[in-house]
Amino acid sequence: MNKEIKKNSLREFLTTKGVFKIKFHEFKSPLLNTVLFISCTFINKNGIRLARGISLCSLMDTFNRRKGKDIAFKRAKDALINEKDSLEIEPRNINKFVKRIVKFNEKTCGFEVMQHLLDNCRVIDRSSEEKIIYSMDVLYPLVISKWCGLEYKSEFQPEKEIEIKNKIVLEKIERKK
Repeated sequence: MNKEIKKNSLREFLTTKGVFKIKFHEFKSPLLNTVLFISCTFINKNGIRLARGISLCSLMDTFNRRKGKDIAFKRAKDALINEKDSLEIEPRNINKFVKRIVKFNEKTCGFEVMQHLLDNCRVIDRSSEEKIIYSMDVLYPLVISKWCGLEYKSEFQPEKEIEIKNKIVLEKIERKK
């Protein structure tokens, strides 16, 4: 019963703030075959973005869709309540790396992928024609989120849509609630 009351009061709150639609997107790296971050955007009847929340997934974490959506939703809600941006995205150098392997296929072969790997990774072994072994900073998702133009994890009235500059590095997937 208490959960139902909370659900109704949240729905009421969002309605009074003008939220008409809630959109979730996953931003997946085809290169790493994992989701780097999830966004939750509150939109009004006119299609204007009222707030956006971002949850980032470190390369050390195991991706959990439910948890990521919950964090992104909470951050969007906080931006709407406080009417300001918060939680600045600050890629910092912690010098912690994880080992990854890229097997070449139609999505991961080519100059752009190689250039991206060389710019963002420490290549360990590229003696094979089928794969590359490299180490990558665990905070790579923060770097990519900044690359997409994101400044905050919790944004009030974000003006721009999240920009994807290269579909090899990142692809956007819309998810149902």
